[in-house]
Amino acid sequence: MMNRRNFLRLGAMTLAGVAVPKYSSAEQLEYPLTSVPDEGTNLDESQAAKARKLAEYVITRDKQPGLLSYDTNSTRGSVDYQSVQAVMVIDGQRYRVWVGNSDENAKSVMSDSMSFFVRPEGTKEEEQPTTFSDTGLDGRCNFGIIPAKMSGIGKVVYFNAGVSGTKPEGLEHKDRFQSLYNGTLDTLIKFYERSK
Repeated sequence: MMNRRNFLRLGAMTLAGVAVPKYSSAEQLEYPLTSVPDEGTNLDESQAAKARKLAEYVITRDKQPGLLSYDTNSTRGSVDYQSVQAVMVIDGQRYRVWVGNSDENAKSVMSDSMSFFVRPEGTKEEEQPTTFSDTGLDGRCNFGIIPAKMSGIGKVVYFNAGVSGTKPEGLEHKDRFQSLYNGTLDTLIKFYERSK
């Protein structure tokens, strides 16, 4: 089972460099968004296309009506990547979406990825949100946590890929997290595509 330390380490790796000023200028894609299938799977192009579409919207649409904040951060160094975080409220749920867009030609390559942090509007940021992510933008959820008070069955953890000594866990919850991810993709794409 993933302990708090491993969860925090995974979160830190996923969200490195996210603390940035609010309402930065819109960015263009610095690097092409790419989809890489999870190990042992084949790429489902329709799912991957949806993930890339949402990632592009998050990066490029800083003036989207309904956004509460839009933050950018680009770093240079051993890893080149562009990251953007957007926050919006839809149907009583507060969504914080983080997208990492990596330079595929850099020496140390990270996969493009997208993470979601969802909590009921009006709850505090310190309360653990429902969290899930897609490493590789292949349209498959790789990791997720549903807090006990949101799951109805206690804290639910799902992790399908080993990272630095962690083992897969909660694989019985794979379909639940994939359904959550699919619904979130649809909801946020509609948010970005609605008329102004």
